[in-house]
Amino acid sequence: MLCLCIAVNFTNPFRVKKLFEILKDGFNEISSSLDLSFDNDSVAAEKMAFLVYLASFLKENKSNPCEPPFGCLNFRNLVAEFMKSYYNIPSTSDNVAVFPSRAVAIEISLRLFSPALAIVDEHLTRHLPKQWLTSSAIEGRADCDRAKDTVLVIEVPRQSDLLIELIRKLKPQVVVTGMAKFEAITSAALVNILSATRDVGS
Repeated sequence: MLCLCIAVNFTNPFRVKKLFEILKDGFNEISSSLDLSFDNDSVAAEKMAFLVYLASFLKENKSNPCEPPFGCLNFRNLVAEFMKSYYNIPSTSDNVAVFPSRAVAIEISLRLFSPALAIVDEHLTRHLPKQWLTSSAIEGRADCDRAKDTVLVIEVPRQSDLLIELIRKLKPQVVVTGMAKFEAITSAALVNILSATRDVGS
């Protein structure tokens, strides 16, 4: 007679039970193909918590409500309040838009505004269409078909004094920049950049 003993460590039994209770009603195909094996207990705890939350949400909300195109209103309010409190910039949620990434935000903004000239931080141009960058864009102007979808972009260093000088000389319609760490400590650099863009109408 062979007696085989197997020790099983069942992680998060309460959450597993709750998950299957939720999936029992109308989610049979999912429950039969759900893999709940994890090598790491901490990963298991995190994923199980999310799965239970997601299953509960889907059960309570048969139709998934969509957020506004510019992003979650609560998050936009938080960003606006931060800008108002820290930088003393009067802003509301209407002045804030949420994008998947900075690269997407920059490209969409430039396509939307179609400026004759844009100044963009050299650290933020990596994902822009190559034909937009200064030399390629100028060459493209000779071709009318390409010019319609071409934005002239000048790359600038992440240094506020140089950026302000270029803004005053070139008068770009759009300015996209980041802040150097040493300049982000206070709001002075940002205030000076905003003043320069206001003076030239950017």
